[in-house]
Amino acid sequence: MAKTRLHLFLGYSKNYHHIGGYVKIKNLTSSVFVISTSFVASAFILSACGGGGGGGAATPNPNSTSAQAFEDDLAKLGSSSVQLSKATNLSIEDQTLVDSFTKVFGSHDPANVQAFIRERIKHVYSVDEVDALPVNIYQRSNSRLIKTATMGSLVGGGPSITEARGGSLQGVNYSGLAQIQYQNPALIVLVTLPDGSQIEAANTRMGLVGLAPGYFKNSNFEIPLEGRIAVLVHEGRHSDCPDGASASNCSFPHMKCTSGNLIGIEACDGITWGSYGVETVYLTSTLENYKAGTAEAVIIDAMKKDKLSRLTSDIIDDMTTTVPNLTSL
Repeated sequence: MAKTRLHLFLGYSKNYHHIGGYVKIKNLTSSVFVISTSFVASAFILSACGGGGGGGAATPNPNSTSAQAFEDDLAKLGSSSVQLSKATNLSIEDQTLVDSFTKVFGSHDPANVQAFIRERIKHVYSVDEVDALPVNIYQRSNSRLIKTATMGSLVGGGPSITEARGGSLQGVNYSGLAQIQYQNPALIVLVTLPDGSQIEAANTRMGLVGLAPGYFKNSNFEIPLEGRIAVLVHEGRHSDCPDGASASNCSFPHMKCTSGNLIGIEACDGITWGSYGVETVYLTSTLENYKAGTAEAVIIDAMKKDKLSRLTSDIIDDMTTTVPNLTSL
């Protein structure tokens, strides 16, 4: 039977050193077929001792502080008190990243960043809530129920998401669930949300994201607004699948790092304009919102340097000559 893996990335220490782990997704089988998935859920984690479709609003859920936090943060982004800076006196590398901002978001208008996120993140809950969501898999031809499971029960073995929460997990994009239908067109995968409605995991723009405690606060400090928005930008990019389900950039999975402290760990971008790439562009372009030397500026700068370390020089060079494909299936 085919084995599948969920890629999970853990960040630790004030120097943003990271370790990586793999969480296997339990095989889904029946007497007539095997579902072979490549379930990719992305996560960025800050440790306790350091820092590290279509539009529409997120699914209303009065019992979910995550959904309200998502809406509150997007509203704050659009307020007059938050501006997306056009930084000056930058290094050539940072200037490339700042110049790339309009390629990703269209302009420095915060409304464009809001639109980018809303197109890709539509249903926001806590990771615990997403774990409990029922997932039903049907035979398309006759609507026969093949498999019922909770989202959490699909995850098993290895360092689990539950264990990772102790490391201040920030967020998970479950867009990789769409790979079940991509690879098995005879199936329909439906996820039942807390309000009883259902969404089909028909493509990566299903927009189901879980936020965890680390999105809001590390044990040593609160995550600044721009840091939280950067996480949403990162997770949102995982909702894109511009060149087809079999293409290497579907959901923009992370690749093995080839240098530095993360060598051999799948915690870097191997594709231009991936999740770390667009997140780095955002963080670099917004750093000047914070006064130099303040706690917020130190945190945002550390996050930016961490993400930048996950991009090869070739990827940064490519950003000067290419335009990101922001479409999806």
